[in-house]
Amino acid sequence: MFDNKFNSKSILYVIFFLSGATGLVYEVIWVRLTGLVFGNTSHAISTVLGAFMAGLALGSWKLGHRADRTENPLRMYGLLEIGIGISAAVVPLVFRAVDTFYWAMAPSVSSIPGGAGFIRFGASFVILLTPTFLMGGTLPVLTRFFTDNVQEVERKVGVLYALNTFGAAAGSLLAALVFIPGLGNLRTTLIIASVNVAIGLFAIWLSGRSRGAESAAEQPEMLIEEPRPANPVADRLILLTLAVSGFVSMMYEVSWTRALSAMIGSSTYAFSIMLITFLVGIALGSSIISRRKPAPTLRLLGLLQLGVAFGGLVFIVGYLVAPYALLALIRAFFYSFPAILTVQFILCSALMIFATLCMGATFPVASQMYSSKFVILGRSIGNIYSVNTLGAIVGSLLAGFVLMPIIGTERTILAGLFFNSAMALLLLTESKSSGRIAQAAALILLLVATVSMKGQVFWKPDSMDRGILVYSRQIEARPELTINEHYEDTDVVYFKEGNNATISVRKGENYLGLRTNGKVDASNRDDMITQLTIGFLPGFYHPNPKNALVIGYGAGVTVGAAAAIPELEEIDCIEIEPAVIGAGPWFSQINRKSYQNPKVKVTFNDARNYMNMTRKQYDVIISEPSNPWIAGVASLFTAEFYDRAAEVLKPDGIFAQWIQLYELDPVD
Repeated sequence: MFDNKFNSKSILYVIFFLSGATGLVYEVIWVRLTGLVFGNTSHAISTVLGAFMAGLALGSWKLGHRADRTENPLRMYGLLEIGIGISAAVVPLVFRAVDTFYWAMAPSVSSIPGGAGFIRFGASFVILLTPTFLMGGTLPVLTRFFTDNVQEVERKVGVLYALNTFGAAAGSLLAALVFIPGLGNLRTTLIIASVNVAIGLFAIWLSGRSRGAESAAEQPEMLIEEPRPANPVADRLILLTLAVSGFVSMMYEVSWTRALSAMIGSSTYAFSIMLITFLVGIALGSSIISRRKPAPTLRLLGLLQLGVAFGGLVFIVGYLVAPYALLALIRAFFYSFPAILTVQFILCSALMIFATLCMGATFPVASQMYSSKFVILGRSIGNIYSVNTLGAIVGSLLAGFVLMPIIGTERTILAGLFFNSAMALLLLTESKSSGRIAQAAALILLLVATVSMKGQVFWKPDSMDRGILVYSRQIEARPELTINEHYEDTDVVYFKEGNNATISVRKGENYLGLRTNGKVDASNRDDMITQLTIGFLPGFYHPNPKNALVIGYGAGVTVGAAAAIPELEEIDCIEIEPAVIGAGPWFSQINRKSYQNPKVKVTFNDARNYMNMTRKQYDVIISEPSNPWIAGVASLFTAEFYDRAAEVLKPDGIFAQWIQLYELDPVD
């Protein structure tokens, strides 16, 4: 009887790993689908992720309460998985249907402040509500099934949380490297949905087979359970800790990703590696704490928050030496695609591992401390999971929309360090058993974060401007020079961390270069031929061009060239990053001050999103963005983009696009 129960639960551990993998595959696909409808701006993507996490929070809170009232948690889990599979399978179809609705509504609300954002969030929340709501309930429901008494919460939640997060990391990797490139969004969704349904059916079959044995084994323990004495002050501190933990973890993820993209590149694969590393660290932390089973106390929770704060400091300091480590790793592994992914993973792990280990350990410890009675275990896990997720939503939106554009990446990380060290100091002070050394360490980190908020204490602007991986071959070609010496002939004269990217301008003797996340996108040297030709050529081919659409401003040279054509009366320039326009005056000698030209109207939006909403047609369309391997840019090199461009183009119109053949594989 007990062997069967043990074997059943062992199988269910594997199943929950698969469930985590399916969840991340869905998230990757849904972000791609929403990007096609709402655009690939950071605001659009963050809004969609906010809607995704809001569904998780609501589901964990509501279904956690429901889990305590069910007599068969395993059967309930099976029904949740079937519901996830069925509802997720129809999401791509719903997004196709919502295209027409969004494109019809968006022009009407675009003039209302926040109108388009409200439409995005509302549509995403409604579409994703059912699957994400059901996903949110899986952890509290399975915790209720796996846990025999309240003293086991830390170990069981730690195992489940670790397995689910390990699965999420695996799902992110498979989605980026296998499923989506090989099968596409729709077929991948249907395959993953069938996995969810199969998991659900198996869980229901297993619940009917082992229900009698489990009931006989669990009931005696439930009767002799001694609940933890209620401590409202401690419970409030635990919830506050989880809210701060979720809040800061997403601040770190957003800011670390921006910083690392300037070093290891902005490709879809690089972003996947960063996410995978973050998830693996959290999973390892949860796994370690579930095995060691330390006594859950406010002191331990405070030490974990102190560890996260210290990990934030490790990232800031480590980022300064990371370029040298990156070049050393490249020398060791060379330039093959698997080697580059390995190098990116090793570097990200070295910078993130300490903080993410402590993040992952926080949830199981807090779960044990907050769970006072077995009869309300599902409600307890649902409450803390929802609070943690709500904190993550606020952290993600605040970091992406407010902090990084206003105070920059370095100070956003320092803000996270401030919150973690303040929370650690509060918990250690409240604890009766914490030593003065830990409190002093928390106070020191709090002071370091506060004093360093003036900015550029650790990082100078050029530290996020060098594109080390992208230009590693050029750096390696002159091994006698250090990285600083390699760039000493140019100075950073413009630096702005925008909503979507970090934009900088480097100036040297007879040289000006515009960089996006460290990658040169325009300059006054070799790029001039391309920038001028693509601006002039379509206008010369068209017999009488009156208006033009230019996608991407860059240095403004192409827009300036198009504006110099006398017949062109109106030019709409679509630029996704406002910070790019701010760099325009530095190129005034070569861009004809196109940023001030009355012919030119600049709109900050995703190009596909603009074309889907516009009612205008153009004589000339110029698509200038390069680097199709960069996350988000690839959508401008798809069949759907060209189909829509043909609809926006007049029957006798001219379409021109620069394609970066020198960095594309011949097969691509």
